[in-house]
Amino acid sequence: MFLPFHSTNIFGRLISVLRLKGIEYDWVRPYAKAESPIRLQTIVSKCFSANHSLLSLLHQHVDYLFKLVGAQYMENKMPQLFSFYATLCVHIVADPAKVNDVIISRIIPFLATALKSHLVSLRLAALMTLCQLCVSVTLTDAVVNSLLKLVLLKINESSIQQSTSAAVVICQHQSVNILPLKGVKKLARKSCEMNISECIIALSKKTDLSSFMPPLWRAIFQLIAENA
Repeated sequence: MFLPFHSTNIFGRLISVLRLKGIEYDWVRPYAKAESPIRLQTIVSKCFSANHSLLSLLHQHVDYLFKLVGAQYMENKMPQLFSFYATLCVHIVADPAKVNDVIISRIIPFLATALKSHLVSLRLAALMTLCQLCVSVTLTDAVVNSLLKLVLLKINESSIQQSTSAAVVICQHQSVNILPLKGVKKLARKSCEMNISECIIALSKKTDLSSFMPPLWRAIFQLIAENA
């Protein structure tokens, strides 16, 4: 997939010589005929179409490349792919007026898959998208809890700061009474190894944690009570 280079003249010339088969490429053919690049907003608009197939194709492409060349090669050689992925997904969920239940139901499974991915860049892109989604719209308690659980359970040394920041953003913009117990238990087990307390202290100097700390404390006290 050459979409990460959609805004270049080379992309326009490239699609003009490709044989694009299938109705899912009908929207590309006018650009191929004109040998012209495609604006990001056009691609974003296409993702809002009836079947949202472009978003599905992008995720399928990432999965295919992961199986074909592996995580390390993708991380080292394909930064444009992840940059494009993050930019596209953030734009899709940026406008509250356009983010309806259909879009949410479509993008949540992709976010869940990306948050569990071994690809650090894909996980970071998902965290960015998740933060923007939580800023744009109000999600159900069940969805918020599931996403928070994934963010905390899949936290690792390569994304500790970004994952913690994402959890804070979720708490700031959604209704969160208590953090997922399994996620907090993971934080406690990995606290020394990943310097989680230091990360939270550093965040407290940059942003308001008043929406994050009470849910964290409630989870900690409940875990203590269960093991008393």
